[in-house]
Amino acid sequence: MSASLGRIQASVAAATQEVTVAAANINFDFTLVKLEAPKPLGELLTWKRKHEAENGRSHITARRLGALFDGVCPDTPNLIEAYGTRVAEISKQAVDNEPKEYRDSIFSAYTGVDGTSIWAAATSSKTAIHVHMLACMLAELWDPPEAVSILEELVTERRRYIATRLEQGEPIHISLAAAAQQDISRQDLAVLDASARAWIQTARVVMRVKYTQLKLILKNLDTFVNEKTDVFGGVTEAWKLTLETMEKLVSGIPQESRHGAAVLGISAWHIYPDIHVFGARNVEVQMNDPLVHNGGILSLGCSPSDSHLGVHWSLCLNHFKFYGSSVQRKQTLQENPNMIAFRNFHHAFIGVILSKWETSTEEISTGLQVFISLCSLMSAEDPNIAIVLNSTGIVAQECRDDPTTRAFFDYGRRKPQFLSIGGIAIYEPGDQLLKPYFGLCGIETLLKCFQNPHDRGLLEQENI
Repeated sequence: MSASLGRIQASVAAATQEVTVAAANINFDFTLVKLEAPKPLGELLTWKRKHEAENGRSHITARRLGALFDGVCPDTPNLIEAYGTRVAEISKQAVDNEPKEYRDSIFSAYTGVDGTSIWAAATSSKTAIHVHMLACMLAELWDPPEAVSILEELVTERRRYIATRLEQGEPIHISLAAAAQQDISRQDLAVLDASARAWIQTARVVMRVKYTQLKLILKNLDTFVNEKTDVFGGVTEAWKLTLETMEKLVSGIPQESRHGAAVLGISAWHIYPDIHVFGARNVEVQMNDPLVHNGGILSLGCSPSDSHLGVHWSLCLNHFKFYGSSVQRKQTLQENPNMIAFRNFHHAFIGVILSKWETSTEEISTGLQVFISLCSLMSAEDPNIAIVLNSTGIVAQECRDDPTTRAFFDYGRRKPQFLSIGGIAIYEPGDQLLKPYFGLCGIETLLKCFQNPHDRGLLEQENI
């Protein structure tokens, strides 16, 4: 009996070894596999992006990454369904708001929503969708070179893990062993990152109200995504934890988090559960997102300990430089982002101008009104620049009346050094590039504005 058991065990071991060797040498073509996905997003993409997502390099990359990281993340059916619904909502609204004239231009293939990475993942596998969501998390917080370096290191370490298991004789699924041999270049990962960033920018515009609410919550947070600095361990842990937490939240199960991974996921995926922050100041924010079932409340037990508020993430990047040692990097998801959207750049620019005018806090409303009036008068005098001046006047009105845009105006007024013209910072002492109120406070400039000699004479008499 014992001899029979020994022969059976030997046969099983031999079969396992044969499968392992076969898996190590298999060459699987990932371009041959394409899954059917819900159609709303696919119908809204331009033909060029849709072709790239379904048949191009982006699809191949999504398939390979999905196969490589298969089994790493937990199943999240409710989260994927909610994310797909939100993607469809954002895409439709963005396309509806797109100027019609662009669709018929020579750049029509590049207009509209850049959902290439999403559609490539949706037509590949569920794991590929998880990888896309990870790319969005990284793009939300890290700069492009850093995010691509993180993705590259994840791919390298995952391959090393699979190779180690093969060398140790452990049974490996054929598709996983094949995926470890596929070529995923840094350029492929850079394209994935760029598409994820383009999508995030579109989503921020469409979900502006809720996204702004989330940013305001960051004033009450001071926490890390996690405390691991090694890329593979830290990022993988944050990735899985965020997926698990968001899956439970959209299912209506309340969650408590001591780290900022969930907040990063909310910011990157634009699914907004109600959030309660407990600490020195208790804050309850009702997001009322229909994609989150009743009871899906995220509780954060964090209170600010210093002026560096937000959600922080520190990692040691081995693939950031081609040569040399690892590079330590830290980024923060905070209320005041380092990058300003172009539409808000105008508001910050108005703030820089009033800063140069040395306008006090009490005079801001008056200064903005003067600016608006000047734009209106000058546009009436010169039709060649009327469009620019009218739009500038509208921006100034938004700075005066809209609390959201006022924040960017205040940022420009407080920190005018972020802007320079021709390499010359307009905030530098002694710089005469912008005089207060365009020089109208000076009698010489003001006199030149009067064409009638009689009017100039009256003004001169008033100032004698």
